Amino acid sequence: MRRQDIVNVPYTTAASQFLYGKSVVKAALLSDRRQLYKLYILEGPSRTPTVDPIWQLANQRKLPVQFVKERQIVMLQKMSEGRPHNGYVLEASPLRQLPINHLGRIGPNPWDPFFTVDLARQSKEEAAVNGSRDLITYKARRQKPLVLFLHEVTDPQNLGALIRSAKFFGVTAVVISKENSAPLSSAALKASAGAAEQMPVFVAQDGRAFLEGSRKSGWRSFAAVAPTASPKEEPKAKSMAIVEMENPLASDPCILVLANEGKGLPRAVRAVCDEEVFIPGGSLESALDSLNVSVAGGILCHAFLREPSRSNDTKTQAEPVSEQRPLEAANDELF
Repeated sequence: MRRQDIVNVPYTTAASQFLYGKSVVKAALLSDRRQLYKLYILEGPSRTPTVDPIWQLANQRKLPVQFVKERQIVMLQKMSEGRPHNGYVLEASPLRQLPINHLGRIGPNPWDPFFTVDLARQSKEEAAVNGSRDLITYKARRQKPLVLFLHEVTDPQNLGALIRSAKFFGVTAVVISKENSAPLSSAALKASAGAAEQMPVFVAQDGRAFLEGSRKSGWRSFAAVAPTASPKEEPKAKSMAIVEMENPLASDPCILVLANEGKGLPRAVRAVCDEEVFIPGGSLESALDSLNVSVAGGILCHAFLREPSRSNDTKTQAEPVSEQRPLEAANDELF
C-alpha cells in the first residue's frame, strides 16, 4: 500500500464509537444519551449548512463539524467499516447500557409510571458512561410495561432489527444478556435505524437469575418457542392468538424472552419462564420450520401490544395508548 493511501482515523478517546447513517446520526443528535465529539459530513449540494437538518442539529448542540471532500471519502468508509454511511459519521461515546441483576417493582400510580431495577456492580469508568439511576420512567399507557429480553442473540443485524421492532411497537425497554451476545456495535446500531438511541437498553448479568429476580418483583415472563407437532409435548406453550385474547399486559408487567435461532433458549433459562408462546405455522415436512428471530420478535411484540377488541371488557382488555410514533428512518435508508 502506498503511503498516501494510508488513512488514519482520528479518535477523541480510546472508547469512541463511530455512528454512521443519516437516521442513526440524527437520533443520536436528538437524544441525550451520549457524549458527542465530532460530526463528519460528506460535502454535497444537499449538505450545505443552510439546508442540511443534520448540520443544524449539530450546530444547536455546539458540536464541531468537519465537511469531508469527495476525494477524502475513504476516511468515512473506514469509520463506517465499509458499510453505507449516507455521507454522515458521528464520533461519540458508547451508548448507555446499564448492567442490572433484575427488574424491580412497577410504580403504583398509572399516571406516574415507573419501575426500578436492581443494579449490578460496575466500575467507575463504566458508571461514568452508563450512570447509576435505578428508577426508570416511561410514558403512561393503559397496559403494563413489556420488556424484551434478548438471550444470546449473536447476530448484530438481528440485534439491531429487534431493537427497531421493539421501539416501533411500543416495548418499554430492551435487556441483553451479558454472555454470548452480540455487542451493541456500530453495525447493530445501524440496523436499529436509530431506535437504540431512543429507548432504555440494559445488560443482564445472568439470564436465569434475571428472570427469577424479576418474577419476585411481580414480572411475568414468556419464552418464545418454536411450535411442536403435539401440544402435549409443550404443556406450558400457548399460541400467539391465545396471548392476544388474554392480553396479559392488562394485569401484569411482562418480559418477552427471545434467543438466537441456532440453539434456542437453554433449558435452565426456559424452565424459569412462567409461560411459553409460539407463532402458529411452519411444517415438520418443510425445511422452513421457524422464523428468523428478528421477524418472530416483531410479530410477538405486536401480539402483546396490539389494540384489544373494543367489544372486550375494557377493565381487563384496556386499549393501550400509543407511546411511539413510526421511526422517521423507516423508509429513509436501506442497510
